[in-house]
Amino acid sequence: MIEIEKINTKCWFSGIALLALLLMPQQLSAETLKIDQVMAFPTELNISSAGQYASIKYTLSDDAQTRIIIYGPQQEQIKLLQDWTSRPAGVHSARWDGKDNSGTIAGDEAYFFTIEAKNQDNTAVYDPIITSGGTRVTPQNVALARSDNKISYTLPRTSRVLVRAGMDTQGVRDMAADEKR
Repeated sequence: MIEIEKINTKCWFSGIALLALLLMPQQLSAETLKIDQVMAFPTELNISSAGQYASIKYTLSDDAQTRIIIYGPQQEQIKLLQDWTSRPAGVHSARWDGKDNSGTIAGDEAYFFTIEAKNQDNTAVYDPIITSGGTRVTPQNVALARSDNKISYTLPRTSRVLVRAGMDTQGVRDMAADEKR
């Protein structure tokens, strides 16, 4: 059985957003390892400034080894932040400096993270994709204001949004031709 507590948090890093859809999974049984009170902060951060970082804070119900991974919008691993590190029960935190595994500053994007914990008897996973259900929503009232290159839309519920724009010469020509008809 999974119990879910929902909190929404965003951290911005000079155009980079660490999106924490804090849907906290808690595996329930008689003696269960739990990951609770997951938070990401501060709400704004400029990673180009020396010493700036984002903190991920969480609570473990029991002693465990933990692994924290930062992922990009296509669910690709950006940074292995913590690799099976022993932690006692209690409150813990990890810092992300906005860099990927190769030490390069990650691009302007919305990122999310997972936390895994394991001990001899149990495992627990904090993963917003699994606990959110990963369902798609259809935006309503989508409009492009060509004068200032802004896209506007309405969502039926709180959602993670990925907008991609680009030039497809054939596609642009076809769309322009269709508009004139």
